[in-house]
Amino acid sequence: HVSESDKKLIYQKLCTRYGDKFEIGVILLNNRKNSVKFRSNSSRSFNYLIKLYLKDIFVQSELFKELDNLTFIIDERNVATESKFTLQEYLNTELNLSEHFCNGEIKVSYHDSKSRLLLQMADFISNTCFRRWQKKHNDCGNVGLLLKHSVKGKPYTFPRWNKKGDKNYNSITTE
Repeated sequence: HVSESDKKLIYQKLCTRYGDKFEIGVILLNNRKNSVKFRSNSSRSFNYLIKLYLKDIFVQSELFKELDNLTFIIDERNVATESKFTLQEYLNTELNLSEHFCNGEIKVSYHDSKSRLLLQMADFISNTCFRRWQKKHNDCGNVGLLLKHSVKGKPYTFPRWNKKGDKNYNSITTE
């Protein structure tokens, strides 16, 4: 276990050295405000949230304008074997068939995080965010530091509520 104060040193070095070369995407899902149906199929919900994030937030990134290709590398322990081919097909259908998201294919591959340093870093960041928002632990300012390197400077929350107070699943906006 690495303390948040120790993580802060790592995050500061990462942001100082490579901050202009990456952006972090944080999706904050509030299951208490989602329907049982939405929560009943985690793979489908995951795919849907990734699509919404890409469509609503990622496209606004200055670092990733005019993409030729987009590749996701996902930790295989988080996905059931039968779901490993659905995200790639879903994203290409929803974002590249019905609209023009990137020039080439969106690719998804699954790997063991033990052999992938960037997956380990993603787990590290996820743990910091989880401890901050779910467990209410002191994050030593780490989440704020990390969010400075996100597209909007804040997490992408789901579900969003429209001005009438209704859940809005189709057009998610950041405030």
